[in-house]
Amino acid sequence: MIQVKQYDKIRLKSGFIARIMEVLGANEAFIADVETGDGEYDTIDIKPSDIKSVFVEYEEPFKEAI
Repeated sequence: MIQVKQYDKIRLKSGFIARIMEVLGANEAFIADVETGDGEYDTIDIKPSDIKSVFVEYEEPFKEAI
């Protein structure tokens, strides 16, 4: 089973891109904001079986200003 965390960016099996806003239970269901393609978002409930993949996002280490 895919492990998904809050704020993870995912691709749904429908092809849409979404961001997880809330994890319900032990990864049993999720509330996600789905990009609709026109700069708008729809909030939907999804199941783990709806998820095709999770994007790996790289975060730069914090650098202190000199």
